[in-house]
Amino acid sequence: YIFQKAQQLGKPSVINLSLGGQFSPHDGSSLYEQALSNLTGNGKIIVAAAGNDGGSPIHLSYTTTGSSYNESYETYFELSNNASSVFADMWYNGGNISVGLAAYDPLTFNLIGYTNAVTPGQKIEDIAFTVEGYTYGFVTIDATGVNNPNNGANEVFVVIDSHNGQVNISDVYWSLYTYGTGTFDAWALGQGRFSTFAGQSWFKPGDDQKTIGTPGTSNKIVCVGSYVTKNQWVDVNGTTQYQQGNPVLGQISNFSSMGPTRDGRLKPDIVAPGEVIVAAYSSFLTQTPASDIILGGKHQKMQGTSMASPHVTGAVALLLEKNGNLNYDQVVTILKNTAKKDSYTGNSPNNVYGHGKLDAYNAFNSTPGGGGGQTTILQEGFEGNFPPNGWLHQSLNSGYTWQSGNPQNSNFNQ
Repeated sequence: YIFQKAQQLGKPSVINLSLGGQFSPHDGSSLYEQALSNLTGNGKIIVAAAGNDGGSPIHLSYTTTGSSYNESYETYFELSNNASSVFADMWYNGGNISVGLAAYDPLTFNLIGYTNAVTPGQKIEDIAFTVEGYTYGFVTIDATGVNNPNNGANEVFVVIDSHNGQVNISDVYWSLYTYGTGTFDAWALGQGRFSTFAGQSWFKPGDDQKTIGTPGTSNKIVCVGSYVTKNQWVDVNGTTQYQQGNPVLGQISNFSSMGPTRDGRLKPDIVAPGEVIVAAYSSFLTQTPASDIILGGKHQKMQGTSMASPHVTGAVALLLEKNGNLNYDQVVTILKNTAKKDSYTGNSPNNVYGHGKLDAYNAFNSTPGGGGGQTTILQEGFEGNFPPNGWLHQSLNSGYTWQSGNPQNSNFNQ
């Protein structure tokens, strides 16, 4: 809709998507990702948040082995308090992987029982996991997603459900087990994550790699992570507040999702200020704690890659004002080549900071002129240094210029 309206107006446009999720092959091949990528073009750019799953072990990957449960690798789930369901979405190219679930006593760590493993092309659906007359949960293992038409990969979807609290799935430690051949990537969804426990050789830990959410993994969307530019503020009661975790200025936010994509592409593309960001406070947010409302009551503090991606979106809007014909590849190249590097980002691109920190000023100056209007960016420090006896003049397509003397135009607005 936005691209259509912009086209009607003869304008380029850039869209911000401060949203995302982990239910995806994470390789740009999903229909959703393909649709978004295909919408882009000359003067049509989309920017997306990387996600806020950095530091959270929602990802699991290893090479399977064995031919039975007794020869399998497995990984515990860690469930949230009062969790009603937890999911896992597994993807792999090549091989033949069988997947099952096991349950352990949380006090003794003794095995309670396990399901039969589900082979590719098969599934069990909403089956009661019952041992000695007691039902611990309802499980689904769907491995029918063989040779996906979008990427040729196999998908296995796993569910542990309480049937709306009918049973307490937190009464046991659930474990995902696999055997066979092949290397997979899986993501924990819902009210849980993978455990980092690796006390025995057959337990594989989860990690926070490949946690860029969709649509940030799309092939033609600018993906943005978050770094720290503010860690304290004065709240509405005049009390100085400090950001939880005492993050270091200039460092990546500990929540900023990391790459690469499942198909090995570097992500995020770039990082921008996302912690802490102070912006206009909505009067509709009546539950906002006073500690998050800034002195004066008109602004609030927030954090997230959803705060970082709009910074890049705004910068891209400036680039499009200078050259309205830029496409995704050109925009990404400009942002990459002008990104700031420091002791935190390192000299080389990586899957934490991408190509570095956003530098809107240098990105603008490095953008070749072309179709669209012209814009002038004033350097930092220019505000407040206007010479006396003059006025700021704006003309169409020429930005603002300082004029000496007195305005001669009777239509001048002070």
